[in-house]
Amino acid sequence: MRVVILDDHPDNLVLLRGMLESRGFSVESAVNGLQGLSLVQRSVPDLIISDILMPQMDGFTFCRVVKGIEGLKHIPFVFYTATYLDKEDERLGLALGAVRYIHKPTEPVEFLRQIDKVIADYQLDDLQDTKRSLKTDTRLELLHQELLAQKLDKKIRDVDYLRLKEELILDTVSEGIMGIDLDGDHTLVNKAAAKMLGHEPEEMIGRHTHSLWHHTSMDGTPLSEAECPIYRSIKEQTPIINTEGKFWRKDGSSFLVDYSCTPLVEHDEHKGTVVVFKDITQRKEAESQLQALRLQFDLFMQHLPYVAVIKDDEEKILYANPATYDYLNWDPVGSTSLDIFGEKAAEEIFLLTDKARIDGRSEGIVELELDQKKYVAQILSFSIPQDDEKIYIGSIYIDITQLQEANKELADKEEIMIAQSRHAAMGEMISMIAHQWRQPITVIAMEANNILIDIDLEEESTEEFRKQARGILKQTEHLSKTIDDFRDFFRPDKKAEEIRPETVMSEAERIIGKSLQSNAIQLDIENKSDYTVETYSRELLQV
Repeated sequence: MRVVILDDHPDNLVLLRGMLESRGFSVESAVNGLQGLSLVQRSVPDLIISDILMPQMDGFTFCRVVKGIEGLKHIPFVFYTATYLDKEDERLGLALGAVRYIHKPTEPVEFLRQIDKVIADYQLDDLQDTKRSLKTDTRLELLHQELLAQKLDKKIRDVDYLRLKEELILDTVSEGIMGIDLDGDHTLVNKAAAKMLGHEPEEMIGRHTHSLWHHTSMDGTPLSEAECPIYRSIKEQTPIINTEGKFWRKDGSSFLVDYSCTPLVEHDEHKGTVVVFKDITQRKEAESQLQALRLQFDLFMQHLPYVAVIKDDEEKILYANPATYDYLNWDPVGSTSLDIFGEKAAEEIFLLTDKARIDGRSEGIVELELDQKKYVAQILSFSIPQDDEKIYIGSIYIDITQLQEANKELADKEEIMIAQSRHAAMGEMISMIAHQWRQPITVIAMEANNILIDIDLEEESTEEFRKQARGILKQTEHLSKTIDDFRDFFRPDKKAEEIRPETVMSEAERIIGKSLQSNAIQLDIENKSDYTVETYSRELLQV
């Protein structure tokens, strides 16, 4: 069975042909009523399926003409439309002689079911309307013209609306958009393009593009049309994607752009090209500054004598400075602290890294081992937030092994010096004890000598003996008290206690008082406060 289909949209024809040929129909197509009329007159089909809104001859007119020709009026005629969907439209189509009025879109299964029904009815001679002679009806003609005028008016309004919408979109976007015909003249310029080039859109329409804003190359030398990439794109119908160049403004200044050219094709006919561009001057300046900062960063890292690395959120090293390679003698990028230093050190490093992610920075000292050699490193870590909300970590490892050894050596020397100082202090204290004891011993010796003289002279007096004995006992008690004071002086405190500083100073005066008197030193202690302190009183006394 042979079917003729009519539609002015190629995609619709392809879809319709596919559905019908799947049922074994032989299909021919036309894009308007005039072509369709030529087809059906040349060879009478078994079925006609037609769109309505088409150029040159619409579907309603085509149906009236077919139904007015004696040899064609019996052919079943089906309207398949997406434009004429009102009840009035359907009544007109059926009144003109159509046997079905199907709306687009319709599911293929349902569409084919209706077509099968049309063919079955026709074969059973049930389509009487298709075989009767249709008389000219002025009312149908007027209705047809009225509906056609309404649809065309709506079509015009739709086109105007789309044009207005396109203009609004073109004027809203920040990119410059220009349409260029085959001669290289402007056919379309949006506001953004005109503003960037220093013109008004109206003054650019019809003017030659190359001489207006692309006459000079990037290095400032003249650029001929033959060498112009945009001109070649127009002539060769080839696209240009994201190419950097320089456009020139009305005032003679220039600016860097990133532009693309897309061939403009209408009904399979090349009409020119569309240029889309944006000013990248600021981007280029930012890239230049970033490049300068990058060079400075690389220079800084090259001369930094410490190991410096940047790690991602999975603890993998993304960057390592030259000093890192010198320490490791291999490339650590992609490795983790666990791979380099082992489990114990890696755990401590991870704790520092985690603290830096939370607080912004961290600092700590970690013992490391490389090639069976032990190091002590001071690690400074800081967070580096990323655009995707991930946090990278920068870390600087300062080798303080020699410093630690020097500090230990210094601490040992200080300990020796402290011990020597203590010994010297002990010597001074012994000297002080000797000074403190010299007078009491002298007094005891004198008293003992007096007793011996009295015995020799037989001038013994019990009362005198008692007096001399009491003097000896007094000096002995003084010696005993001095021994207790010095013994307490060197006794270490086991715990801190609350004391009044005045008490400690008074005790110190009692110990060194005789030495002060011997050196004609007078010590006055003024206490105007009752405050106490928590300290080790023996150590404070020693000081």
